[in-house]
Amino acid sequence: QGSATSTTANKLVDSTANFNATDHLNKTLYNSTDDTWAKITAIDSATQLSLSADIMVSGELYVIANAFSTIQKAVDAIPGAVNCDTTVKISGETYNESVVVRGKNLTGNYTIKLLGSMTTSDSGTSTGTNTNAFPITQTRFNDTGKAWTASAHIGRLLKLTGGTGSTQTYPYRIILGNSATYLDLTGVWDTLPDATSTYRILGFATTIDSASSTGNIYVAPGQKGITVQHIAFIGASAAGVWTENASVNILGCKFANVSGYNTGIYYTAGSTGESNINYIPASGPGYGIRITSSYINAYHNYLIAGTASTAALFIETAGGVSISSPYLKGNYLSGGAQGGLYLFANAMLSGMDNCWVTGGTYGIHLNHNSVARIVANNLIENAISHGIFCNNGHILFASSASSTNIRNNGGWGVYGQLTSTGQNMTVPTYTTNTSGTWSFAAASYSYGS
Repeated sequence: QGSATSTTANKLVDSTANFNATDHLNKTLYNSTDDTWAKITAIDSATQLSLSADIMVSGELYVIANAFSTIQKAVDAIPGAVNCDTTVKISGETYNESVVVRGKNLTGNYTIKLLGSMTTSDSGTSTGTNTNAFPITQTRFNDTGKAWTASAHIGRLLKLTGGTGSTQTYPYRIILGNSATYLDLTGVWDTLPDATSTYRILGFATTIDSASSTGNIYVAPGQKGITVQHIAFIGASAAGVWTENASVNILGCKFANVSGYNTGIYYTAGSTGESNINYIPASGPGYGIRITSSYINAYHNYLIAGTASTAALFIETAGGVSISSPYLKGNYLSGGAQGGLYLFANAMLSGMDNCWVTGGTYGIHLNHNSVARIVANNLIENAISHGIFCNNGHILFASSASSTNIRNNGGWGVYGQLTSTGQNMTVPTYTTNTSGTWSFAAASYSYGS
């Protein structure tokens, strides 16, 4: 153990060390200052190591230790009876394996976390005057002392590391775009950062690449308290993460692909948990997130349907996004033929606010007796056809939905057919929808307010 004495990309330099191949090659280096990891890939000299990820700068502390050769071996080493919080810290490299989590019994209110490593692209202190208005305008984070290349940070994570906002739950947001001096972010902050807020811009160093029929990571029935965090997923698996009747939180991950997933994240068979601040771009899976008969909160995700025939977020078969309280918040959803948000076969959405639904055949598509409740500050725009399409579906606008804008859609703002119903239809704002504000066919029932 020791501390870095100077900064070189993808290296550890410690002028006081005496590194050698026998003691250090292929071991894991842990940066205890910023909680990141990398594999030691070469011994350059007695005072310098080559690393699998760029994680060390001058003054940061480190520890070198043995590590498991695969993620699966580390998971298998966790005992069946888990009596403490357990974290598998995964170094910054690519793992060509599929991982299965099963047979772990939590004896109390504990967690098992699979935690990838991140790299720091930049850091600093905000200059303030930040905004918190996604999606109607922008959630914007300013640092006027920077000279970033435009769009260079898209898909990375902004983390608040100190000052105002840094103690809020999970102080990260996805970067949607950037100029030379500001970052545009998904979602809204619980506490808006100001000129005291320090930050880091983080990239993904840990990648799992596999072609499994049950996902790069599969969480088996009955598993509880599982968290998957800060991992990038590529390959041709059926899903990036697949959970089956399990309790799983998926936080700050990236899902892209080479050959094509069925879905980025697949919750099924009574799963519970949260999907927060995950980045699933257009080059990724068919469905961004698919929820089947499960109850999942989804906050501040960036989801684009991977093919023209799918949806960014698909909820089906008595599934729902948090039947009780908070629900969909601060998500960016860009869809295909099925919509940005597609509810099917008795699905339920208990609430949605600060979400941006754009593109696709429909913005929101409610089918086969599905129900959705729309709350405040949503933007539903630019669908080829209707902004919201109820095909034997049921739409309810809360009284606070006047700040929701349904605009620039190629059909109606809201349209219902068969035995659809609508409630409080005059509450939201309608702007420049080609066919008009809202309409329900004769067999349907709706009323303004």
